Amino acid sequence: MKRGIPAALLLGMLMCVGCITTAPPDPTKMTVKAAPYLPPPPPLVTPDRITPTNGHLIAQSLTDELDYEARLATMPAP
Repeated sequence: MKRGIPAALLLGMLMCVGCITTAPPDPTKMTVKAAPYLPPPPPLVTPDRITPTNGHLIAQSLTDELDYEARLATMPAP
C-alpha cells in the first residue's frame, strides 16, 4: 500500500505530461520510410558468354552479380 499510492501518482503525472499515453497512435502523423535505392541487377553470367578474350570481364561481371545478391540479402524486408 505504501508503494501503490506513489506509483499511481507518478503514473498520473507522467500521463499528464505526455510521456505515457493510452491513446492509439495517430496514423496521419506516421511517416513511411522510403526503401533504399538499389540499382537494377547486372546482366546474368552464362557459360556461353565466356570466351578466352573476355574471361577477365566476365569474372568481374560475376563478382558484380554476387555483390548485388549480397546487398539484396542484407536489406531489411519491407
